[in-house]
Amino acid sequence: MNRSAKTSGSHGLAMMLTVFALTGCATNTAATLSSKRAAEEAAVLAATIARGDAALQAGRLDEALVQYIDAAEQDPKSDAALLRIAQLHESAGNMEPAIRALQLAAQRDLRQGLTPQRLGFLSLRVGDDEHAGQYFTQALELDSGLWPSRMGLGLIAEQSGDLESARRYYDDALTMQPKSAELLAYSARTHLALGNVERAREQVSLSLAITPSSAARLVWGDLRAQAGDYSHAFDSYQTVLTTPLAYQRVGERAMERNDYASAVKFLEAAARISPTYLETAHQRLAVAREYLAAGRR
Repeated sequence: MNRSAKTSGSHGLAMMLTVFALTGCATNTAATLSSKRAAEEAAVLAATIARGDAALQAGRLDEALVQYIDAAEQDPKSDAALLRIAQLHESAGNMEPAIRALQLAAQRDLRQGLTPQRLGFLSLRVGDDEHAGQYFTQALELDSGLWPSRMGLGLIAEQSGDLESARRYYDDALTMQPKSAELLAYSARTHLALGNVERAREQVSLSLAITPSSAARLVWGDLRAQAGDYSHAFDSYQTVLTTPLAYQRVGERAMERNDYASAVKFLEAAARISPTYLETAHQRLAVAREYLAAGRR
């Protein structure tokens, strides 16, 4: 090979190495700029959310909502602001906007099933059992250990009258979270409806010992009424219900025992306190009086 060819080859190699070097520099520069821009955008998003949080803590709900909406628009991939919007609406009792915000959040990040689970419970609160069931099922597909979703499916089954399915869902959830006062109360309620009185008593007693809840107090009252202990049943009901509704519930439990004399007494008490608005008490009272007149006890 002559000198000219060698020189030409050396120049060609040098040019190629220069191009590669420049390309590498350009790539590194673009990556650095992209990383810097992402960091700046993240900082702006965090600052916007922080302003919303501060406004929320100060009780300026409208300002908080504006900041959260702004944050949700800044980053179409982040669900952080949408989750806050949902919580804000839920706290204010605005279930439909809360559900819409969570649905948008779920499109961005399912959070291993936690967002569908929240959607399930919000759907239950608005009476949409069908979608609630779908959300709970989706949540469990993402994380089978989400015991609240099993509890949610139990609530849906219980409300539809499928007590055996409800019991199974509650039992499954209890294997994961045996110390949930809420779950124990729901399970006890289902066992009582199925006639498993001792199991219901065990579970509701444990529930009340952990954290007394409205559901547990009602179940305890039902247990006492079922045993004919109407006085203690009324006391338990009255911790949750208004006085006329407590009398009405005792009367209804007495009717279930065919104790129509006691049913009339308690339903009359409910009707006296609320002579116009407690329509159910008046209806039950008419039935109890009819049975009593027919010679039943």
